[in-house]
Amino acid sequence: MAPLERVCDEVLADLGALQNEFERDVLTLGGAAAESGYSTDHLRRLIRDGKVPNAGRRHAPLVRRCDLPIKPGHLRSGVLGINNAGPSREQIVRAVVTSALGVNDGEDT
Repeated sequence: MAPLERVCDEVLADLGALQNEFERDVLTLGGAAAESGYSTDHLRRLIRDGKVPNAGRRHAPLVRRCDLPIKPGHLRSGVLGINNAGPSREQIVRAVVTSALGVNDGEDT
């Protein structure tokens, strides 16, 4: 494997681990409401009805980000503030590596 490929693989693995950690974060109902687009009351009902697991205590509910429903049309931020509708991890790594090599980074050759 070429050194550049190895670097890309390592960066992708690191980003994947960061995304997994981000998804396991536990949110308050207020934070969960902001990320999901649903109100805190609606999220409380979903937890009470067993549709969303409670990661906290009975009278102090918390929601893991990976269990959070997203309201249709609500744009959710991903890890590092990157929107899920934005570039993929692979596109980011390719852009960084390409730019670092000075190839196709917008300069005329």
